[in-house]
Amino acid sequence: MCTRASRLDRTLGSALFRTDMLSNGRKRYPAAILTPKEVAALLRACSNRASTGMRNGALIVAMYEAGLRVWEALAMRPSDVDRRTGRITVAGRNGRGRRDVRLDPASLAILERWLERREALALGPESPVFCTLKGRPIEPAYFRALLPRLARTVGIGKRVHPRGLRNAHAAQLAARRVPVELLQAQLGHGWRLTTDRLLRRVAPHLNALRSALEIDEQPTGTPTPVPVPLHHVIPPAPTTIVAPAP
Repeated sequence: MCTRASRLDRTLGSALFRTDMLSNGRKRYPAAILTPKEVAALLRACSNRASTGMRNGALIVAMYEAGLRVWEALAMRPSDVDRRTGRITVAGRNGRGRRDVRLDPASLAILERWLERREALALGPESPVFCTLKGRPIEPAYFRALLPRLARTVGIGKRVHPRGLRNAHAAQLAARRVPVELLQAQLGHGWRLTTDRLLRRVAPHLNALRSALEIDEQPTGTPTPVPVPLHHVIPPAPTTIVAPAP
């Protein structure tokens, strides 16, 4: 009998037959999946007192725990965040890809500290959640340059970039065998093929990630069931992230 898990395994297994070149001829770098401990190390490299450090740490958490694209995170408005439940409404682009995602309590606490500092700086609701200290939008190039610098500070040898945070989020869900259609909804992919391609890229890392996450296998080989809430809202997988001390 063909189960969702077996279909997912076949999808991941086909990674062996994929090329490492993009259609435009440029080399495709292997996916370097960040572990929860490495993400926690990136957070420790962000100051928990300076306003920019608090903002950068909250941005890392939002992208990693909610699986956001960099432009989605940088476009967030205060009204998109439910500070009581941790639900974030992602607007999508041109009205497409709108979805709700959710932060766990520890991640919400990190975001909340930045939101409180943001209010203390008198940054109004017209500015993005993640903005400069003068309320202006942050350019994606700033975040792309920030992550490798933080990685070098804490000794992470992998390529660290904004999409890597999103890939790490997807890999955790795949490691927990979340059904592909729910993973597609969580990531806001318009096409199933896009999700399949991402799964193929992270496939070689899943066994190691399952060990790091201590995901147990039942004696029959069937993975421990993952509870999936209704309405395609998937709570973030537990990580080692701990809110910084005040």
